Amino acid sequence: MSEVASWGDSPQLSNKKGKNRLANESTPSTECKFNLLPEPIIESIFNRVEARGDRNAMSQVCKLWQKMDGMTRKNIYISNCYSIAPSDVSRRFKSLQKIKIKGKPRAYEFGLLVERWGGHAGPWIGEMSRAYPELLGLSMRRMDVTDNDLRILASRCPKLQKLKLHKCCGFSTGGLEHITRSCRTLRVLDIEESDDIEDTGGPWLELLENSDGRLESLNIASAGLEEENIKEVLPVVGRSLKCISSLKVSDMELGSFFKILDNSNVPVVELGLGCYCSSPEDPKELASSFALRLSKLRSAVGDRGMQVIGETCKQLKRIRVDQDTSEYMTDYITQKGMIAICEGCRELDFLVMYLSDVNNEALAAVGRCLPKLTDFRIVLLEVRNDVKDLPLDEGVRLLLQGCPILTRFSVYLRQGGLSDKGVGYIGQFGTKLKWVLLGCSGETDKGLRLMAEGCRQLERLELRCCPFTELQLASSILNSWRHLKYLWVQGVGATSGLGVDLVTHKSGFLVEFMGETQQILGYYSATRPRTDNPRSVCLINYVPPEDRPEADAKGFQGNTHASQGDAHSFYSDYADGYVRNSCSEAEAFYPGFNENNLYPDADENAFYTGVVDAGLYLGVGDSCGYPEFGEDEAFIY
Repeated sequence: MSEVASWGDSPQLSNKKGKNRLANESTPSTECKFNLLPEPIIESIFNRVEARGDRNAMSQVCKLWQKMDGMTRKNIYISNCYSIAPSDVSRRFKSLQKIKIKGKPRAYEFGLLVERWGGHAGPWIGEMSRAYPELLGLSMRRMDVTDNDLRILASRCPKLQKLKLHKCCGFSTGGLEHITRSCRTLRVLDIEESDDIEDTGGPWLELLENSDGRLESLNIASAGLEEENIKEVLPVVGRSLKCISSLKVSDMELGSFFKILDNSNVPVVELGLGCYCSSPEDPKELASSFALRLSKLRSAVGDRGMQVIGETCKQLKRIRVDQDTSEYMTDYITQKGMIAICEGCRELDFLVMYLSDVNNEALAAVGRCLPKLTDFRIVLLEVRNDVKDLPLDEGVRLLLQGCPILTRFSVYLRQGGLSDKGVGYIGQFGTKLKWVLLGCSGETDKGLRLMAEGCRQLERLELRCCPFTELQLASSILNSWRHLKYLWVQGVGATSGLGVDLVTHKSGFLVEFMGETQQILGYYSATRPRTDNPRSVCLINYVPPEDRPEADAKGFQGNTHASQGDAHSFYSDYADGYVRNSCSEAEAFYPGFNENNLYPDADENAFYTGVVDAGLYLGVGDSCGYPEFGEDEAFIY
């Protein structure tokens, strides 16, 4: 028998079996004795590995380990609905229980995306409900969901316990009625900020009384529903909600909230009242009522509200202050409120604020008081013209120095808000950052170059109205940000030439170019390019020379890189090899469908073999608290 190199082998052991046999092996065998164990034992071992990073790494060791991972993984997060076909997910993962999927880019929330961009939930709901009838949880974000989608989900997955449709559109209360009527074991129902919901009436909310009475979280805030109906029905339904610990609506008096929560047998950990302010004492009353048990909050009023929360709710973990354009909005948060929160709530790990004014002192307070912070985002609103303490370079430096475990960082300011020096500080002191969003930041390419020298772990980058050219973007992405999986740019650097550069040099990378709005969206895809894009979206994807017509292939060989001077001519001359505007009638409506909208047979070569870390760029993970979906759990208006 030939010697086998395996875990635990040593030269001494090998010499006993045959003198220097292992040392003389020119090409050691990669066979592992671990794989000789019975599959049930290997499966049991996999079930005991909980860390997301470890599971991802193990799944890429060999085919057997990937198979075991597919058999044992219970939760999955798809960061982009177009990164993989639904049928490929069900083929690889056999027993999923919880699924999270994101659709449209963040630009959709601010009205920046082209019309009818995509993000249809139908193919995903159809395949996931077919493949996983025991599904317990489904979370979707920024996707188009129809009433028929919800009907199919309710009929096929009656054991569903968690449904989150955050910032989704296309469905009505009639679709929700299918869920509340059929899924009697619901624990979480969340439709927050799905503000295009059509309120067709019906007993969708009353049907919660017929459930098993163990609903834990109900979130119907900012959903465009008839507020008067909610105010009448919810207190009645509340009598049967004995386990409710999280309750969020758009507008309700404090007294009505307390009556509902008095029926609950568990502590309240999350509360959202919407715009409830009737007097300056309301924030104090709310904070004092839940000071000992509240870890997440949604409502506050101006700097005064922030000061009261900072004084009273010392154990808060997550705070988000969103922009409120309602008629009730009488005050805005400034640096005073931000400093009060930082000095009072020192356990925060998540802080998002829309501010009317901010200064370097406020950012320094974040670094001084919040060492546990992992996610920080601010937006400077265009409601004041007298913001004086700009740029915020020193504040950014002190913040990053004082928050050593920060991984997500976003500053959307105004022109002059952050100089090249400040952008450079992000690279110098934000070495652990994985997601960065910059708006109106920087002055020249120098800022981006300095940032790229430090943020080598960056995975997601979003830029709007920043003065960085396509040449510097391409250089930073291809030479410094080797782990970058997602890119969104609007502004001067969002060109077709940049898209061609990226898809040519990043295997499996696909770019969507939207010339009308000067945007590009780039992401990895393990399946064919999508075919449901509107004509305003050009898909740029790499086609190897051997798969192209002879003339194009010959021309391509001399143009593997598009420089700034010839980017547009290169793009025009060889567009056929890169770009598709729309699908033909015979092509699929969505990745994973054939011309008859049926799922094809499993294709073992569906994944790009040249793409590194496939599990990572797909966002596959066992952690239910993935940041992209956790960010909606703590809001303050």
